[in-house]
Amino acid sequence: MPGYGWIDRMVSRALQQRRREDAPRLTVLRMHIAAGADEFMRGDLVEVDAQDLEAYLDRLATGATAD
Repeated sequence: MPGYGWIDRMVSRALQQRRREDAPRLTVLRMHIAAGADEFMRGDLVEVDAQDLEAYLDRLATGATAD
């Protein structure tokens, strides 16, 4: 439709800005995923029973040791 090209430009700019803002977070996420995969492959992992999962995650969130 003629006359609505400004909408396309506005949406395009918004998407580009969002991608620029997300790029650093995605880079960090990819690094953490790679580190986790490396730890898993080395066998550096902690097994947690389902009933203990919430408490384990709470300890991780507060910086307490996982063991």
